Formats: sequence, C-alpha cells, structure tokens
Amino acid sequence: MAIINKITGEGSFIDKKVLKEGDLAKLATEAVEEEGKFGPQIVAKMKVKGRGEGKFAINPPTVNALIEAYGQESANWCDKVLTIHIEKVRSAGRQGLSVYLIPEGFDFWDDEKGYLVIGKKTEKPDEDEKPEISPDDIPF
Repeated sequence: MAIINKITGEGSFIDKKVLKEGDLAKLATEAVEEEGKFGPQIVAKMKVKGRGEGKFAINPPTVNALIEAYGQESANWCDKVLTIHIEKVRSAGRQGLSVYLIPEGFDFWDDEKGYLVIGKKTEKPDEDEKPEISPDDIPF
C-alpha cells in the first residue's frame, strides 16, 4: 500500500462523465487517505489533458499498478503519463463508471476470477491460451 497521510476532504472531484477512454492524465499531488462516502479512500489531484483537473479516488487495481510501476512512495507517482481506461458498471441497480489509470508499459485484463488486473504488458496472458473444454468434461 502507498505511504499516505490522512487529510480532510477539500476541493471537488473530477467528473468521470467528461473522461474518455484513452485520455492521458497525470497525478498532480501525492496520494492521501480521505474519508469518503463509503469509508476511507485514496485520493490525489489529477490533471487530464484537454479535460481539466480535480480530485480523483484511486481504486485498488490502479494503486497496485502504480506501486508496481513507480514504488510505494506516492510522491513518485506524480507527473507520470497515465492512460485512462473506463468501464461501465452497475452497483445496487445504479449505473456508474469505474476509471482506471494505466501506467506506461502496462495493460489490463481479467484474471481467472473475473477481476480486473493492471500489470506489465509482458505479464499479460496470451488470449489464445484458453483451456479447451471437452464434451466429456460437461457434467450434464
């Protein structure tokens, strides 16, 4: 987990609806832990090319990728070019957007349990390596 300091929430969050897949962004401040609507969250100020800036809650897959790419000290995450990946999600019946930040040289994929993973492109599983299912393996 990143080394972070707890602060009170000030400033407005960037509107996820204005972001587009493939936009380029940079974190402008160190990440800090802040109390959110659903508990503590890791937040930093983010600048998005051509779309403005604002606070951004960094989700766990992005935190893990930033640590792998730049280390645990969140000051090292600042001013690195990150590519935005967006997925539409539905939670408790409400549609929303999950926004992930992909470091240079990294990509994303789903693991065997369906969770999004952000890792080095060299670690991405080959899509052709899906197991073959024999009709004898089907239990009905």
